[in-house]
Amino acid sequence: MACFCGRPAGPSGLCPYHDPACAKDRRCRSRLVFVADCERCNLPGGEVTDTPPRLSGARIHGPLIVYFVVGDVDVRGARGVDLYVYSVRGGVYGEGSRFRHIYVDQLAGDLSMASARFDSLVASGVSGRVSLAGARAGGHVYVGDVRGEVDLGGAEAAGEVGVDRVRGGVRAGGRFYSLVLHGVEGDVDLSVLKIEGDVFLVGVSGDRLDLSGAEVGGRVFLLESRFRGVRVDRREVLKKVVLVG
Repeated sequence: MACFCGRPAGPSGLCPYHDPACAKDRRCRSRLVFVADCERCNLPGGEVTDTPPRLSGARIHGPLIVYFVVGDVDVRGARGVDLYVYSVRGGVYGEGSRFRHIYVDQLAGDLSMASARFDSLVASGVSGRVSLAGARAGGHVYVGDVRGEVDLGGAEAAGEVGVDRVRGGVRAGGRFYSLVLHGVEGDVDLSVLKIEGDVFLVGVSGDRLDLSGAEVGGRVFLLESRFRGVRVDRREVLKKVVLVG
């Protein structure tokens, strides 16, 4: 389907340049103009600095780069190519959003990408909690250096999920190809986990490790990890637990 101007059309039958739903700024009807406050609009990619963007429901036709911002970044329900966030004194909220690649570094608040869709995600240096509950990843996921809890409940990843240096515990009852937890301090909830490959817990310490209802295709390796209690309700999973160190 093509717009009357000849460009590829969206669901409305019009291209992003001529979609009347983009009513924030009339200039959007003739050419894409990036505005950091443009909800439910069609925008090109661009850079945002100083001003926290409010782009919930926006269609972003290019990479979005956000850096040195004081305040929350709102991309709930947005659709875009790549999202890069660096040095933000606030949180990033992208529930239900869709991006190809997501990169977050040095975040002073929470990272919430619940029910989001992406090919890959890398998040490091998050002072708050990380929520990827119900998210879908077409590739790998890495989360590291987090001071709060990491929630991967109900998430799916076609590749490896790596969680490194987390102080608030991990809940990872999702469906992944493989899972690596390193340097986690706190409870680890892997109940109803479904995994094709192996699970590695390296240098993990906490009160409880919960493997109830888990389905593991490979083995569960516990390397230099300590827990006060472990819950396993399936014999086939218990046979796959390997203690090292």
